[in-house]
Amino acid sequence: MKSIDCNMHNTAGHRKRFLTALFTTSVLFTFCFAGKPLHKPLQEGYTLSFKIPVYSNGVGDTLLKGSRSFAPLLISYNVLKPGYKVNCVLTLGNTLVGMSTLTSDAPNYLFDVISNELHGQGTIQLQAYPPDQVSTLEGDFYVVKASKDTVRFKGTITGWYS
Repeated sequence: MKSIDCNMHNTAGHRKRFLTALFTTSVLFTFCFAGKPLHKPLQEGYTLSFKIPVYSNGVGDTLLKGSRSFAPLLISYNVLKPGYKVNCVLTLGNTLVGMSTLTSDAPNYLFDVISNELHGQGTIQLQAYPPDQVSTLEGDFYVVKASKDTVRFKGTITGWYS
């Protein structure tokens, strides 16, 4: 099987360079398949995949990545450099139930999620500080299990130096 894989990264925050690369890829794609219906190459064994990660913070490098389990709630986090932006993913009983990006301007993630007989409700908060201090991801929430047992958490989920 053949594949055309176009990888373009805008890690330096250069919008013009990224748009030029995107335009060039579009032109090359059009040139390669000019006059041919798109479904025909795919039927002949071609796979097209475009991976174009664009990082709105202009850097995109991961400073810290991890997860904490508060059974059955799993909080996965990805802290992006320089440490003032965090992507959070909530999984409840192996089901994706929520995602949010926390920043200095929008530091709170209020959630109320349900999956089957599981329920989670509360807040995750980004507390970003200057590089010489520890920034933290704080949680104040509860999870109700299928057995009606409640898991309560209030405290620091993780911390890092920027």
